[in-house]
Amino acid sequence: RNALVDMGAERSASIWRFVEAGWFQCLAAFCIIANLIMVIVALDDQSKEPYMFWPNQGLLCFYILELFSRIFYFRKTFICGPPTLVAWNLLDLCVVAAGVADQWVLSFVSDPSASAQMVIKGLRMLRVFRAL
Repeated sequence: RNALVDMGAERSASIWRFVEAGWFQCLAAFCIIANLIMVIVALDDQSKEPYMFWPNQGLLCFYILELFSRIFYFRKTFICGPPTLVAWNLLDLCVVAAGVADQWVLSFVSDPSASAQMVIKGLRMLRVFRAL
């Protein structure tokens, strides 16, 4: 019990505590919704996909910053805490890893398989559930 109290006091003094602030949660939800809209637009009209390159890069960088901020804030409880928190954190980790694979790794592969691309894009869509 004392360890949990100490950890709570430690978190309240952390510079990473902004990850639990309402404004940051709203910013993250806005980014997720913007990303969802861009995915839908790109699926609807393939000709608009090149215009989404830099916004997608910016959103991926935000997601990586958010993920690392959460890791620094939650520390051990990021993967060894309450089950629901751990589940959401692992979902975020998988989605961000899929985004990195999709946007940065697969772009260097000469002929990525269509099934691998579909799996990775599907994982990125899971981010929408995080907004809910």
